[in-house]
Amino acid sequence: MSVKTIIALSLVTLLAAGCKSTGIKDVTSSVKGMFGAGDRTENLEGTMLEAALQDDNPSEPATQEERQADINYWRYGNRTVGNLPQLQNYCNEVLTRVLQGWKGHPIDAKVYVSPENEFGAFTLPHGSIFISLGTLKTLESEDELAALLGHEVSHLLLHHHGSDSLREASSWVSGALDVYKRSNNQGVSDDFTRARAMAWIVEKTVFPAWARGKENEADALGTDLLVASGYNADAMVRLMKKIETNTLQRKDWLASQPQLTAAPTQQTPSAEAVKQQISDAFTQLGKNLEQQLSAEHDSAAARKSRVRDYLKDKHLQRPHPSFKQAEYQHVFKSQPLSSQIAQYRHVHKAELIRIESNDIRMASSTAARSLGGTIGEDPYTRMFMYEMRAAEGKQQHAEINLNKAYATDAAPYSTYLALLELAFDKHDYVSAQRYLDEIDNLFGTPKELLPMRIRLTKANGQPVEMLRLRCIASANSHLITECNQAVNGK
Repeated sequence: MSVKTIIALSLVTLLAAGCKSTGIKDVTSSVKGMFGAGDRTENLEGTMLEAALQDDNPSEPATQEERQADINYWRYGNRTVGNLPQLQNYCNEVLTRVLQGWKGHPIDAKVYVSPENEFGAFTLPHGSIFISLGTLKTLESEDELAALLGHEVSHLLLHHHGSDSLREASSWVSGALDVYKRSNNQGVSDDFTRARAMAWIVEKTVFPAWARGKENEADALGTDLLVASGYNADAMVRLMKKIETNTLQRKDWLASQPQLTAAPTQQTPSAEAVKQQISDAFTQLGKNLEQQLSAEHDSAAARKSRVRDYLKDKHLQRPHPSFKQAEYQHVFKSQPLSSQIAQYRHVHKAELIRIESNDIRMASSTAARSLGGTIGEDPYTRMFMYEMRAAEGKQQHAEINLNKAYATDAAPYSTYLALLELAFDKHDYVSAQRYLDEIDNLFGTPKELLPMRIRLTKANGQPVEMLRLRCIASANSHLITECNQAVNGK
């Protein structure tokens, strides 16, 4: 099983919403929902901060189990937390300063830095804020970081996670991913551009995607917090510009990939029917993603304009302190952080090589420069090396990297899925059951693993009828078909 297939499996899991344990179910139910109604910024008499303080209610600090549930959910979306304590501490110090502008009940929030190069930040229900290293590299001042953190923590202060205001995953994703899951066996997923597009689908389906009204509220409250905590509030406008630019870059990149957005081809000979079905599904996937990115680009431009208007209306006489650019750059130049980031950047560069030229050998050798030290043992680094070694046909080396990722106890969901498949293929059913138990403990009981549970249960000579009934109860036609195939030994 390739990592690309595993990414798809993890997303299908979340769409199926079959979690049952240790907090993951609560996170999933909070992160998936319908569009929220209303936008309080449209009828504000004072500031959003004043309105939020009037509606403020105390909240209990997150327990260790709840915080871990956020982290496990992050890993469930095939993400990791980077080994960058110096940078993470700095981000939390900035968050503490931003919250000095909040005079309501204390909020329990914590920032985590993920090693990915993609632009993005996400806040989960128990107060965990995840920011990618790529985002932090894109920002130019501490004020812009404060703007981003002010926006993200505002979702918590405004209790957005409990308001059913998150967008529900679109049904077209599930059908396309069912096909994508089978694409690895048909030789059509070798193009890593599809892996990149799939990562964006994971991001947009698994993690919070707020309705526009909620984004406007968080923008306004985040802006108020910047003013109240002594930062230059113009940084919120600069942040909106970066979001707009990033969304446009994604949109333009996707449009440059005809295999993802071109119109479906005509009927092909029966020998190629499965491959054609997969390609056509990707076409629909690409079209929907392209439409969503277009809408997000328009939204980012509108948000930038609204923030400008809000500053003129509510904070015309605000102070304009100098942007903290030198302070921000100093953090990234300090040691050991500078060297650690340089190691991660080898993987970032390798990802671009893989996507732009599909030169596996060059990507692999570039990523190998990241090995050594704490970053070299990071699950993000090791999982990328696992994928590259597997693509090179070096299975033994691939498994070494896979096991190193697993040994960190911080690996993404895909690591456990790959180990489960490998153990089963080697008829090591004891190890397979152990990995399955770990998945249940960390990530709930994923429904898409029901076929594997059936195969493993049959291999151990136990009855499978109850598992088959669970498949039927899912009402997922593709899952039911796979379960039936597993029951019949296929």
